[in-house]
Amino acid sequence: TDYAYINRMFARTAGTSCPTRGPLHSLSRPPFPKGGLKNGRPSMESTRSDGRPSLDNYGRVSTSHDSRESADIERRRAEELRTDEVELTLGKVPDVSEQIKTSDVLKLCQEDWQSRLLVLTATDLIISLQGSDEISDRIPLHEISQVTKLEHNPHDGLTSDSDFLGFAVHTVEDGYNCGREYCFCEESYERVDEWLKDLAKASKAAKHRVAKKTMMEKYRNRARQMTGSATWQRVSSLLVAANLVINVAQTQTMGGGNANPDIFDGLDITFTIVFTAELSCNLFAHWFWPFFSDGWHLFDLCVVTVSLASLMLSSLPGISILRLLRTFRVLRLFSKLRSLRTLINALAAASVPVLNAFIIMLLVLVTYSILGVELFKARSPDHFGSFTIAAYTMFQTSTFDGWVDTSTQLFDPGQGPIDPMVACYFMTFIVVVVWVLLPVVVAVLLDNFSEASDKEKETQRKERSAREGKSVAVTALDPVLACLAHFNTSQDLSDRIATLFKVLDSDDSGSLSYREVAAGLAKIKVTPGVRITREELDVLTQHRRLLDAAGEISFAAFDHLMRHQLQLFVQRQLAHAMGLAEEGDPSGTMLFVLKMVTVLLDDRWRAHPVAAPSPHVNGGGGGS
Repeated sequence: TDYAYINRMFARTAGTSCPTRGPLHSLSRPPFPKGGLKNGRPSMESTRSDGRPSLDNYGRVSTSHDSRESADIERRRAEELRTDEVELTLGKVPDVSEQIKTSDVLKLCQEDWQSRLLVLTATDLIISLQGSDEISDRIPLHEISQVTKLEHNPHDGLTSDSDFLGFAVHTVEDGYNCGREYCFCEESYERVDEWLKDLAKASKAAKHRVAKKTMMEKYRNRARQMTGSATWQRVSSLLVAANLVINVAQTQTMGGGNANPDIFDGLDITFTIVFTAELSCNLFAHWFWPFFSDGWHLFDLCVVTVSLASLMLSSLPGISILRLLRTFRVLRLFSKLRSLRTLINALAAASVPVLNAFIIMLLVLVTYSILGVELFKARSPDHFGSFTIAAYTMFQTSTFDGWVDTSTQLFDPGQGPIDPMVACYFMTFIVVVVWVLLPVVVAVLLDNFSEASDKEKETQRKERSAREGKSVAVTALDPVLACLAHFNTSQDLSDRIATLFKVLDSDDSGSLSYREVAAGLAKIKVTPGVRITREELDVLTQHRRLLDAAGEISFAAFDHLMRHQLQLFVQRQLAHAMGLAEEGDPSGTMLFVLKMVTVLLDDRWRAHPVAAPSPHVNGGGGGS
C-alpha cells in the first residue's frame, strides 16, 4: 500500500499538512462545520446528546444552499445517473445458448449468505440477483488463479465443518476483480465437484485463448510453465551437482598426473552447452523485465557468459582467469534449491545493516593504523613501515595471531618490562575492535538474518495457505480498511473516516453517490486495487437501509458503515491468523479469545446499532 501517496492526497484534499504517524491520519481541522450546511457541507445539528450522529436522520440533512448551488448539484446528479446507466451497468445475463452451466447458489456477501444465480459462459463467470436479468458481478475466467473446495464456512471461522458444501474462486491481484475471493455454497457434494471441474476446465480454456493472441506469447507461456515446473528444477539441480562432482574429480586427478584432459574438456563443453540451453529457455520464458529484474537469473547469465567466453576465446591472453571463474557454476545450485535460496535471500537482506557495522569497525582499524605508523614506524618498519603494512598488522592483531610478539618487539628497554604506550595502544584496540565491535557485527547479522528469515517463512506460509484454500477472504474494502486500521483512538478513527469521506465526496454535496464511491475508491493507490459493484454497495449499506431519500450515503451513515466493516475486517484477520498458527502454539489460544471478543462486540452491534462518534469541532476550527 502506498501510504505516503494516500497521506499526500488526503492532506492536499483537506488543505492541510498530514502527520506521518500513519495513513488516513486525522485532520487538523474537521471537514464539517457545526450547525447547518455551509459551502455544500452537511449539517451536524441532528446529533445525540453524547455527540454521536443519529442514524434516524439519514437523508434528513438540513441545508442552506442558495438556489444556484442547489440547481447545479441536482444537474450534476441527473447527469451522473444518466452516465451510470451507460458506463456502470454490467449488462444483461447472456442467453441460454451462450450458457455452459447455470445454478442457483448461495454467495457469501460480507457476513451473510444470499441467493444468487451463477452462470458460466465461455469467457466469464457471471453473478446475478435471483429473478433479475441484470449482471451484478462478473469474473473473467482467464483471471481465475485457482478454484478450491471449502471445508469450512468462511464466515464462522476456520473450524472444520463436514456438512459444509462450498467452493471458493480466487482471482489475480492485478485483474478485473483486484484479487478478490468469491465464496459460494451448493446443495450437494456432487454439484460442488461439478463446479470445481467445470470452472477448472473453462478457466484453462480461457487462459489458452488469451495466450493464443500471438504465437510468441503462446510459446512463451509454454516455456514459462516448463521452466517453472518441479521436474525442471530437479533436473537442473542434478546437472549442477554433477558438474560439481566432475570439477572435484578433475582437481583431484591433476595432482596425481593421471588426468585425461580430453575427457574433462569434453564434459566441460557438454555442461556449458546444457547450461546455455537452460538459460536460453529461461530468457525466452521471462523476457524482458521479469528476467533482468531477478537477481538469480542475472547470476545465471553471468556464470554462463563467462563459461562461453572461456570456450570460444581460448586463444586470448588472460583467458585462464575466466576458466577459473567457471568454478562458480556450482553456486547456481543456490538458485535451484528453495531452502538454499531462502538462506541466501535472508543473508542478502541482512547485508546492509551488517555493512554499516563493518564500516564503523573499518574506521577504527584505519585510525589505529595511522597512529601505528606515526608512533612505531622507527621501532618496527616490518610491522608499521607504511599504512598498508600497519593495516595488515592491526587486522592480524584482531585475529589474536602473533600480536604478543608484535607488541613486545615495540617495547622500549628503557621503559622497563612493559612499555605503557605500546600496551595502551594494543589493549585499547583489542577492547574496542575485538571485544566490542566484532560482537556487535555478529549481533546485527543474527538479528537481521532472523528477521529476514521470518519474513521469508511468512511468505512461504501464505503461499502454502493460498494453495490449500485457506487464504483470508478479500472483500472490496479490505485494502482501504487495512489503511484505516492504523488508528490510535476512537476519535482518531472518526477523523480518518472523515478524511476518506471528504476525498470521496467530489462534488462537496455532503453525501456520496454510488459513482462517487466507485470512482473515488478506484483512484486510491492501494494493492490490490478497489473495485466496488452496486450489489456490494447494497450489502455494505445493509440493503440500502443506510441510504437517504436520494439514494446516497450521508456522513453519519458512512461513519457507521466503515466502523462496522473495520470490525468485520479484524474478525477475518484473526480467523486467518488462527489458521496459520502452528499446532501447539499458545498464540492460537490468544487469537481465539480475541476473536470471541470481536464476535461478542459484533453481536452487541447488531442488537444496538449505533453510529460512531463524529469529529468534534473546536470553536476556532482547530484540531480535535
